[in-house]
Amino acid sequence: MKITTLLAVLIPISLLLKLPAYAQIKSTGEADYLLGTWIGMTARILNDTIQPERHSVNWRIHKIDLKKNQLEMTEFYHKLFAHDSNSIERPRKVYSARLVDKSLFIELRDIKIDTTFTLKLSPKMMQEFPTLQNEIGDLLIRNEKVVFILSKISSDTTNFLPKDQRQKITVDVLPPPPMPPKKQ
Repeated sequence: MKITTLLAVLIPISLLLKLPAYAQIKSTGEADYLLGTWIGMTARILNDTIQPERHSVNWRIHKIDLKKNQLEMTEFYHKLFAHDSNSIERPRKVYSARLVDKSLFIELRDIKIDTTFTLKLSPKMMQEFPTLQNEIGDLLIRNEKVVFILSKISSDTTNFLPKDQRQKITVDVLPPPPMPPKKQ
């Protein structure tokens, strides 16, 4: 067998052997557990004697693209991170995020001091509910410890629509069906 014939056979085989590994890299199934609606709270711990400053956190994670390291989500009824998140009608935003050993690393912004920070949220079970939380002391903002605890309440990933884009529900009232004839 000639060397060119042998190479012509071996090169396509070696390419085929690499394809399953490439397909595994493209998979986003490992992040599917993050999709859905999460509610919880964040607390800023100033010191042991002062009550923590708490804020509600409500996220709907619509999509995660591990190849682009992006996460699309909507924040609603939340004042800490987004300028326009006081209303559920606001559009979703794209955040820089990555998944490492099942932990979600997401870049967020503190609008009070106009700074960006990276939050590490690890999956844990609290009773029967899946949660995402950081370890106390992992995140310091303005020399304050910040704690995040989110619990998944739904797998719903639908978009929130502004009021002017919502469809009005109309109820059609139909007359009752005709009465069957009486038996004689």
